[in-house]
Amino acid sequence: MLSTPGLPAVEGDAMQLEQVFLNLCLNARDAVEGLRERSPRIDVVADLVADRAGQADFVRVTITDNGTGMSEVVSERIFDPFYTTKEPGQGTGLGLSIVHGVTQQHGGRVECESQQGEGTTMTVYLPVSSATLTPVTHDPASDPTGDEKILVIEDEPMVRDVVGRILERRGCSVSMAVNGVEGLESIADLGDTLDLVLLDLSMPVMSGEDVLEQLSVTRPELPVVVFTGYVDLRHRSGQVAALLPKPVRPSELLRTIRQALGQR
Repeated sequence: MLSTPGLPAVEGDAMQLEQVFLNLCLNARDAVEGLRERSPRIDVVADLVADRAGQADFVRVTITDNGTGMSEVVSERIFDPFYTTKEPGQGTGLGLSIVHGVTQQHGGRVECESQQGEGTTMTVYLPVSSATLTPVTHDPASDPTGDEKILVIEDEPMVRDVVGRILERRGCSVSMAVNGVEGLESIADLGDTLDLVLLDLSMPVMSGEDVLEQLSVTRPELPVVVFTGYVDLRHRSGQVAALLPKPVRPSELLRTIRQALGQR
């Protein structure tokens, strides 16, 4: 469970919810970048509200920016998988789809209000937990040993940043690449010091499938864990050690990496 001073606890996966709020804050940051006619502003507010029927309590987190905003047509589609208004190479459009999915998994919802040229408000509702707050236990035996060198090839900033933090907290040395071309360059630079690759399948510039094809020739011994917004069983063969659908729980991520490293 998660608690904030002055607010009741909500029950959920801390890392997954961190992905939600990091993504929304990154989007707000992108929306205010380059503003010239007014000073950029982002406000984050958390409070306690009742649901629409008045039958349950929710913690409401509101993230408001005074950036570029969106048209009604765009705002109605922002939670669709692979829908994005960003330039080619700047993202696949899975970020807000993941936000929507994680929020629903936690029994909540996310809403968007936006006016083009004025700004956007994203509101997340998470149900208050009725359980007693207890410490979360973690089994360190499921973690990587802590001295591994791992390369994350992922174009979504939210996923890249959160996965990197999870691994670094367990003592791993983490390198990042934003597309397949940059990833292959990093693999060549890191050489034999690299222990494992975390690879997204759906990326601009060079897809994960193309990276796998090249690695099968140049580094067939290098274990690869594929994480993606969709699951394609064709990639369970070859040097792909495991598949991880997005969003992934931190415990599942660490356990899968541990297993993949043990297969070498």
